[in-house]
Amino acid sequence: MKNLMLLFALAISFVSCSNDETPITQEPTPQLEKVIVFKNTANEQTWNFSATGQLYECLNNAGQRIESYTYNDKNQVVSWSKYTNGAVTATYNFTYNAAGIVSKINTTDITFNANTGYYSYTNNGITREVTLNADRMATFVKETNGTATTNYQMLYTAGNLMSFARTSTSSNFTKNYTYNTSATYKTNLGAMIAPVALIKSFMEPDFLANGFTSISVPEASQNGNPAALRYEYGAIPSERAMLFIGEEFVNNNPGNLTSYQEYYYAN
Repeated sequence: MKNLMLLFALAISFVSCSNDETPITQEPTPQLEKVIVFKNTANEQTWNFSATGQLYECLNNAGQRIESYTYNDKNQVVSWSKYTNGAVTATYNFTYNAAGIVSKINTTDITFNANTGYYSYTNNGITREVTLNADRMATFVKETNGTATTNYQMLYTAGNLMSFARTSTSSNFTKNYTYNTSATYKTNLGAMIAPVALIKSFMEPDFLANGFTSISVPEASQNGNPAALRYEYGAIPSERAMLFIGEEFVNNNPGNLTSYQEYYYAN
């Protein structure tokens, strides 16, 4: 954490010295143009947004398109394409009911069980039963593949993901988040990717693990309980960007500084 504090102090000092007559703006313009996640890793992705705030493509760390999305006039994802080496490998089309919930993926219906509250979808032998909250965010997903079952549990408080847990017969994974509600940076990223998060709840629920759907950027995250691995986060502002830096702790020993998210805003 000392490394983080020193880094942020230097950044603020630099901005203050180079803009003596210009006050530092705490809130960036809401026109988010690009977000880079998992910076400098094999999983790095660049998410590009339209002028209307819709995530329309994801690029890998080589700059190749790996996903694209199209929307209807209700800001609902109606088509999702996946790519390999620039070529489309799969396309999914979505239909919605009057409540704004996905009712069909391609030609397969999503059924609702009023007794359990599950929305159920089966594809390629895998069935996912999804529970949604009032914000249409998944709070529980039960995935069944033959005799194997995997459960995903997401706990939200005041619009922020507090915990993600994946349990199965073969492995378990838990990630917990903490927020400083008086100081944590508020972000519109969660609202902007909510349409994508909804469709991925039925197809790739691990997408929900990283807290991108939250209305705030977390102050810290912990893997496991008790946590052998945790990250503490902080923000470095500039004129058209907001960089979120994380410091890794292994068994409470501070380690490397890593980039958690990078936000870039249009002029």
